[in-house]
Amino acid sequence: WSDHGFHIGEKENWEKFALWDQTTRVPFFIHAPGVSKDGKRCQQAVTLTDIYPTLCDMINNDNKSKHNVDGVSIVPLLKGKKIPSRNIYWHFPAYLQSYQQRQDEQKDPLFRSRPCSVVRSGKWKLIEYFETNEIELFDLSEDIGESKNLSKNRQGVTKSLRNQLKEWRIKTKAAIPLKRNPLYDEKAERKAMDQLKKIK
Repeated sequence: WSDHGFHIGEKENWEKFALWDQTTRVPFFIHAPGVSKDGKRCQQAVTLTDIYPTLCDMINNDNKSKHNVDGVSIVPLLKGKKIPSRNIYWHFPAYLQSYQQRQDEQKDPLFRSRPCSVVRSGKWKLIEYFETNEIELFDLSEDIGESKNLSKNRQGVTKSLRNQLKEWRIKTKAAIPLKRNPLYDEKAERKAMDQLKKIK
């Protein structure tokens, strides 16, 4: 069991350290006697933050109402019913330095991850990178490997999801990097990355 998926070279990425589905999706099994039916499958997207409100619901405990939680109870799904459609958000406003600083470890040899946010809405998934303002938009129903960035082809969807992501960050008071580090040296970073690309 783990809280993340794994890449083995797809999209020039190794291990996890990205917000593409292959590194964020995990198997999710629930055995709840008297509630769930063993062997049943559900294609509804859920998150690990749904576990707490689900457990509270299963034991008839209203403790979840006393806390502001991101997840929802998925007991209806366990019973073969539906839950209201919702967006699912990820937010990672920080840097994770590379372990070995190798070009073949991940797409970015200096950092395992750079600041970004994600929203998934139905079949659509949008990733926003704060440093470059780069946007990735994927149709997961047609492209589970997230190989075709549709952000320029589907500008209406891109604008709508980006606005929803921004509104969610404001609502949740999510930390957002707004100012560039005054000590940041773009030329030095590029030089370091070029040098690491030569290491194999």
